[in-house]
Amino acid sequence: RPENVVLLPPGADTGGGQRFSGRIVRRRFHGGQSVYTVAVLNTELDVVELGTAPRFADGAAVVAEVAPDLCWAFSGSGVDGAAMEYV
Repeated sequence: RPENVVLLPPGADTGGGQRFSGRIVRRRFHGGQSVYTVAVLNTELDVVELGTAPRFADGAAVVAEVAPDLCWAFSGSGVDGAAMEYV
């Protein structure tokens, strides 16, 4: 889910989540939240961040962090039966 990804500046230490280097492709500000499109792991993710001031500009280097219990990966061939209950 877009709100489960935390964006951090490179070098920030929070310790605990799966971390992936990325870059802000596009930022959209919607009053009480910012929606960032982040290029990470050879794809693009939309990340929602609550707050009244955007923290990252287009083109900024970031680290995308996801808590391990919220991190799911599926093969390119599809979702297996065990994972279907979470989709």
